[in-house]
Amino acid sequence: GLVGHCVNMLPLRTRVNPEAAVAQLVAEVRTTLLDGQAHQLFTMGQLLQKLPIARDPSRLPLVTVIFNLDRGLSPEAMPFEGLAPALEGNPRRYELYDLFLNVVELGGQAKLECQFNSDLFDVETVRRWLDAYRLLLTSMAEALEKGEGTVASLRLVSDAELESLARWNGESALDVDPSLTVVDLLEAQLAKSPDAIAVESEGRKYTYAELHARADAIAAKLRELGAGKGTLVGICLERGVDLVAAVVGALKSGAGYVPLDPGYPPDRLAFMVDDAKIAVLLTEKRVTDDFTLPAKHTLLLEDVPASAPRAPHGAGPEDVCYVIFTSGSTGRPKGVLLPHRATVNLLKSVQKTPGMTAADTVLAVTTLSFDIAVSEVLLPLTVGARIAMVSREVAADGPRLLEALKAYRANFLDATPSTWRLLLAAGWQGDGLTKGICTGEAMPRDLAIELVKRLPSVWNGYGPTETTVWSTFYEVKEPVGRLLIGRPVANTQCHVWDARRQPVLPGVVGELYIGGRGVALGYLNRPDLTAERFRDGVYKTGDLVRLLPDGNLECLGRNDFQVKLRGFRIELGEIEDALTQHPAVRQAAVTVRELRPGEPALLGYYTEKEGQTVTDLHLRGHLRKTLPEYMVPQVLTKLEALPLSPAGKIDRKALPSPEHVEREDVGVPPQTDNEKLVAEVWGQVLGMSRFSLDDNFFNLGGHSLIAFKVIAELEKRVGKRIGPRTLMLGTLRQVAHELSTASAPAPSAPRPVPSESRGLRERLLGRVKKLVKR
Repeated sequence: GLVGHCVNMLPLRTRVNPEAAVAQLVAEVRTTLLDGQAHQLFTMGQLLQKLPIARDPSRLPLVTVIFNLDRGLSPEAMPFEGLAPALEGNPRRYELYDLFLNVVELGGQAKLECQFNSDLFDVETVRRWLDAYRLLLTSMAEALEKGEGTVASLRLVSDAELESLARWNGESALDVDPSLTVVDLLEAQLAKSPDAIAVESEGRKYTYAELHARADAIAAKLRELGAGKGTLVGICLERGVDLVAAVVGALKSGAGYVPLDPGYPPDRLAFMVDDAKIAVLLTEKRVTDDFTLPAKHTLLLEDVPASAPRAPHGAGPEDVCYVIFTSGSTGRPKGVLLPHRATVNLLKSVQKTPGMTAADTVLAVTTLSFDIAVSEVLLPLTVGARIAMVSREVAADGPRLLEALKAYRANFLDATPSTWRLLLAAGWQGDGLTKGICTGEAMPRDLAIELVKRLPSVWNGYGPTETTVWSTFYEVKEPVGRLLIGRPVANTQCHVWDARRQPVLPGVVGELYIGGRGVALGYLNRPDLTAERFRDGVYKTGDLVRLLPDGNLECLGRNDFQVKLRGFRIELGEIEDALTQHPAVRQAAVTVRELRPGEPALLGYYTEKEGQTVTDLHLRGHLRKTLPEYMVPQVLTKLEALPLSPAGKIDRKALPSPEHVEREDVGVPPQTDNEKLVAEVWGQVLGMSRFSLDDNFFNLGGHSLIAFKVIAELEKRVGKRIGPRTLMLGTLRQVAHELSTASAPAPSAPRPVPSESRGLRERLLGRVKKLVKR
């Protein structure tokens, strides 16, 4: 007499050990399922009534994904004389859950059906999931039949998918002569445009012929001092036309060059000189007047003769073209060895996409110690373009940089987001630029929106130093949506792999591995690190990406930029992106630090756009629109500017500690003794020192795990009991008022939990149990 949807809803937890045998996993899941069926005390509705879950009218509570199994259905179970029954699923127009996977056992087969929220997923994605799940089940059945195989060996990606990924990587193929060196490209362009202006800076200029004559003289002098094939030349010069000549001269000597920025600390430069075993240091008197470096030989630019005959350089495609030192996790810089083969491939690729011609004038703003400089110094000289080089001081000064942009009539600029923001802050409206590349770090969406308003062509360039400047490009167009890193540059293969170095499906997050002609030779004097990051001609980037259906890659942050806080795994880049989505926020950075020993906290830093302001409370409200509570920073700090490294990237280590940054415009400060007491206790827990009477503990970054610390400390100070509900919902003013009106003495020994705090206590205990299990 019962008609209805009769199912047993069981919450089950499966722990998957990749190294376990498939048979072991199946046995464990079976045990879990049987235990769950034996201990089902509540219906789903009863469970929801008992759990103190905050309700959201836009979605179902507790779970949004359901797996359903219809078992034992067969024609024999439905006997109709003279009829052969068949069972077909009836598609529904509406579904309660975001994702509902139904498995129907029928006639010795399992039929997979999936209903899904079309606002969240599309048909292609769900079909890929079902294909992957079918392949997984087939792979499990084969492993069980053979009695061998681990969970890690199970397949999720079909042969057809693998072929599709191979075809996608093959789209970047470009015919590049494998015997060429960078010097070959430079001298080929010299023959085409000897009288064109190659470089100019601060009133000085070289034609292509003059630049190469100066470079030949430098090369000859370097060779006299022992430079040549298989050696390294250090270049420590101020920015100007002779810096370009020095780079070309070092390459013409047959050596590779090591950029040494004079603005770096002398101790750091000395380490680099020693670590690279530099054969000759090429510098100038105004640099040596400030400090000296421990090189075997030092050549002053002032001592180089006016000219010298050209001589064969002798370097080959696999010889080192340059060495870039990057920061290392061990605290000392590490040198990346880039060969001519990789540099030539990069130059040939970028000539086509994004593209550069002899008609372009490139504004060079980046230190030679940052690999973007390869595109500013070498790339223009291979196509006949003009380099307009500005000094370090101009590059760091927005108004002066804008003046230089106009004075040189530059139309091409590649720079970090911070440099682009300098121009925007100076009032830049386009001013002749026709092509811009944003690179060096993630391109913020708000910056992309401003750039596409002002430039006909905007590109997002991505690439580790270890794969030669850029590995992918993405053209940003209006309307600006998600900021992607695009497709591989020429002769480059991008692999999205899991922890086993196995391909993942398109749309699935994995780590990016890069192969092809752009891969470096490894790390200088670091065989251990080279073996760890370079394997079989493929570089392990540490970046998390996914391949989208349109063939573009989306970068989702670093796998080592990931933190775990209060049991949750957090990608800091997601929080930064959410902060910059606020219309008043210009830049943002998030880090994790201990405000007190053993209490790590998320710390957010931001700068405001000119003429706009945002309150701490409003910004938290904005974050809560897209982020769960555990991802909202405990402390938000407004800065005039985010600290930058010499390469123009945000220097997270230089972000100030919250105790060194005072809140501004906090409103009405505490006045009474109780108000000051509450502020003092909040400050001890939250790591803050200034409060408003209208501040709310949770809006300031407080969370449930430290709420009882506040309650216990306040009760200890005033000798009275206060209700947790006041702390959860009240302002500082209301909490102080509660202290004044509370009459019951605070207990000195353990006591029964008061009824008003029982719900909070149960929530906290449930949270603690989850943390322990994790």
